[in-house]
Amino acid sequence: MKKSTLIWIGVYALVGYTAYAMFFSKKSFAKKIVDTGASTGTVESLMNFDMGFLRAWSNSAKKSENIFTFQGKVFNTKGGRAVK
Repeated sequence: MKKSTLIWIGVYALVGYTAYAMFFSKKSFAKKIVDTGASTGTVESLMNFDMGFLRAWSNSAKKSENIFTFQGKVFNTKGGRAVK
């Protein structure tokens, strides 16, 4: 292979990994939740939650909504606790 081909493969791999880490990892969703003030916990403590739950919670926090739904249950955006 040519040297330039290997460089381009490396660049694409780096861009792909960076996009994944920024937008589709548990840590990025947990960081959005903490940054918006929707949780008083740390990013590390939120990493124990399910990926789908974190995604729904962070989207709701980003949009400044009061509640969000995950798997048919309703949760408060502030704190992530279930609504009774």
